[in-house]
Amino acid sequence: MPQAHCCKNITLLQICHTKFSGVLLALVHTYTMRFSLTKTKDKPMTDTYNTKLTEALKTIRSNGKKYYNKVQKTLIMVIEHASKHGDYENVTRLYKALGGGTRKEAFVVYVKAFTPLNFDKDNQKFKKAGKKSKRTWMVTEAKQVNFWDFTVEAEVKALDIEKLLESIVKRNDKATTEGREVKNIELIPAIQAILTK
Repeated sequence: MPQAHCCKNITLLQICHTKFSGVLLALVHTYTMRFSLTKTKDKPMTDTYNTKLTEALKTIRSNGKKYYNKVQKTLIMVIEHASKHGDYENVTRLYKALGGGTRKEAFVVYVKAFTPLNFDKDNQKFKKAGKKSKRTWMVTEAKQVNFWDFTVEAEVKALDIEKLLESIVKRNDKATTEGREVKNIELIPAIQAILTK
């Protein structure tokens, strides 16, 4: 009998023992024994886990595609509206509505490429580019490519401490040559000693 069912049956028996007479207790005990003997064997844990995982991944993939397609359709809609009416506040509203896992930088690059809008990072909003800007509303072109495909996501690279330390020494040398003040310069000999090991 699987462990989980055994614990459930003991709990049921304990409850019955405290609340009912011995006759009823015997009936409950007989029923639980018959149930545990006729119950089909549970699937192994890994089969259940793999099935649930596969279903979850399919849902995530499906929902992810639906989400990105919905964002793209909405983005085209607000860009088109802004090009006709000059109201570009909805581009900012859409940006702020994006989920945490959304490629927000790709969204910003896309909007800047196909509209005369710039992104104000400090205020987290889009604003009209200056009068000298030659960028225009390119709605037709924007419809040809999805914002997430417009730029390539940067590859995550490992941090190389040795190269970082070499860079610090080179930057120190350059600043010293230029006559600029270098704070904590006393650390440079220790860094150089590490690099020569």
